[in-house]
Amino acid sequence: TRQVAALEKRLSARLLNRTTRRVSPTSIGAAYYQRCVQLLAEFDAVRDLIGALTRRRAEINEAVTQHVSDPAVAALLIAKTSLAAERGVTLTLTDDSHLGTLDPALATDVITLLGNLIDNAMDACDREDPWVEVTVTQDDRELVIRVADSGAGMDPDTFENAMQRGYSTKSDSSGHGLGLALVAQTVRRHGGTLHTDVTYGSVVTATVPCR
Repeated sequence: TRQVAALEKRLSARLLNRTTRRVSPTSIGAAYYQRCVQLLAEFDAVRDLIGALTRRRAEINEAVTQHVSDPAVAALLIAKTSLAAERGVTLTLTDDSHLGTLDPALATDVITLLGNLIDNAMDACDREDPWVEVTVTQDDRELVIRVADSGAGMDPDTFENAMQRGYSTKSDSSGHGLGLALVAQTVRRHGGTLHTDVTYGSVVTATVPCR
């Protein structure tokens, strides 16, 4: 056909053997055909992957936004859920979470609390069973952030030390001692409380009064 002839000219190679009785592929033509089939299969795989990722993103968005109305906090949770998945950690927002739209200044502090607590939990969770569970609730009196993970947790003395700037439970402490210290500083500024316990996992709870 005209298209094949144009392709042969562009490739400077014969793709088909033509006789009066039959047309058959040359060795180059057969190899070219197989490569085209492979590329089409790879394209289908990429398309399926993109479709799966798009659907998963939509599921994450819906799971978060039906419980969290504040756009900045919701965006953080969506981003952290995606990041956790990339690291092989299952991050979930509990069904009893509920958070309305916050004052921008308070939303910024909630993002600081959530972001650091989630990052710490992803680092500390059990590598054999990596999960993080987040609960955010709000009423007329207080806002509660609870982050649990599958790790072993910290004893009271270690937790107290970890709230000091520069302290880290990691063997390489360079640059890692700020997360819980920032959380503690933010909670204190609001006159709230911060504590840990080990129940169904390692649990850290931050409570901030609503004013």
